[in-house]
Amino acid sequence: MKKLLTLSVLFLVGCGAPVQTVELSPQSQAYQARDINFVKASIKEVVRREFLQLDTNHDGRLSKEELGKKSPLFLVSFQTVDVNMDGYVTYEEFLNRMAANMEGVAGMLYAFMDTNDDGTVNNQDWSKILVGLCDTNRDGVLSYDEFLKLLVSAGMINPPN
Repeated sequence: MKKLLTLSVLFLVGCGAPVQTVELSPQSQAYQARDINFVKASIKEVVRREFLQLDTNHDGRLSKEELGKKSPLFLVSFQTVDVNMDGYVTYEEFLNRMAANMEGVAGMLYAFMDTNDDGTVNNQDWSKILVGLCDTNRDGVLSYDEFLKLLVSAGMINPPN
């Protein structure tokens, strides 16, 4: 689930999908701002978890070797991320690099989540997204087992015994 969402975000960013603009009422704008802040916080959490996963020796910083294990492409941008050029990428450097694109990512993700293009993300939108991302057997419904897998993969609950 987490990998699928992350890949979806990366795909949206990579293809430069246009964000449709819709004239919104002040109330809708407030809801949209709240939802975009939620999306930003969610992206920040994904970035934090990714950093912790990459930091295999748990020293709070990423070496070229740690980044290289993930992908050789990370090594290409290492010098631009390592702002103080000490040979390591700290969480702050990693987050700042990711945050540079966060506003655009949040906007694109929000447009993606607005499945009916009305400028808001409502319960119907969330239902489509949740079922679409978590319905592993593709039967069009979200079973309890599929829902549990979602909660476990998001780190919200421990795996059942």
